[in-house]
Amino acid sequence: MAAAAASAASAVGAPKCSPITYISPAKVGSSFATSIFRFACPAAPEEAQVYSTTERGEKALSLTAPLWPPNGLRQHFTKEHCHMHAVRSAGVHAPPEYPRDDGNVVSLFRKPDERLRSCFRFIQSNFDVACKMQPDETAWLHKVRNSTFGSVLHTHGLGFSDLAVASQFYRHGCRIPDAWLSSVDARDRVVGQQSKFVLGFHATESVRTPAFRAAWQEGKGVERRIARYRFVGLTEHYTASVCLFHAVVISNRTMLPAELQGSHESAPDELASSRLWSVPNDDWDRRTYQLAEARFFELLAMEPDCRQYIQQDHHQNTTTST
Repeated sequence: MAAAAASAASAVGAPKCSPITYISPAKVGSSFATSIFRFACPAAPEEAQVYSTTERGEKALSLTAPLWPPNGLRQHFTKEHCHMHAVRSAGVHAPPEYPRDDGNVVSLFRKPDERLRSCFRFIQSNFDVACKMQPDETAWLHKVRNSTFGSVLHTHGLGFSDLAVASQFYRHGCRIPDAWLSSVDARDRVVGQQSKFVLGFHATESVRTPAFRAAWQEGKGVERRIARYRFVGLTEHYTASVCLFHAVVISNRTMLPAELQGSHESAPDELASSRLWSVPNDDWDRRTYQLAEARFFELLAMEPDCRQYIQQDHHQNTTTST
């Protein structure tokens, strides 16, 4: 045990390879931050874990939306545990910065319909209570304008930083306005989140802008970018993705229990079955997911030890979704 600890500590002397750039669109596997942490901090205790602040904010390491390094990292771990500069983050739910990050991006991808359900449920559940606590619409608009509310919505592609939309939210009984969701502009900003990130655009970029369309090129632009990603994982195959990340990036095939905790699939609920979910038609992210899936299985084919987890993940996903 002591020999293993000494070996791990000596490995911290210098990064094994160039820094990775950790990218995570909203509602796409933030639990994966623990595996990113293992890459950066190989000598940290095995039980150390990064939690979402919305789940377990009292923990020493908490992830804010995800922004690297996680809160508490520098307070609880040192250069003797971690390569502090082994991981880059473009910011809170922000895309890669090209050309700086070209070839170094690691990211998970999620089925577009699941991501949208999770996104809307997150917004509704987190803002419903805060909205209803306000004495009137003026107080609500003040809260949106002067807190993190607007920025969180912005990173999810929901332009509630537009106070007119925030007013609709309040007047609609603190619910996401049907009329707003039905608008062409709103739909074009909500969809294509993962596609935008691959191409270097922020969440609220409309998929109809000339810049996005020129980069999209009927999916060819995304295909070229994903082909140069350092690592591609799928939330649908979470355990296999963690295994593949270890094999491809960390060069250490030992997955720790702390990396496999957390929820990675959308559970059915009343809101998810409502007609709101039929509004966005995300052809962009469906195409991007197909390309990411193809890249994932291409990488997986070279790592037979990780293929055994595909059936295990399938069983877990089926159990969660029923």
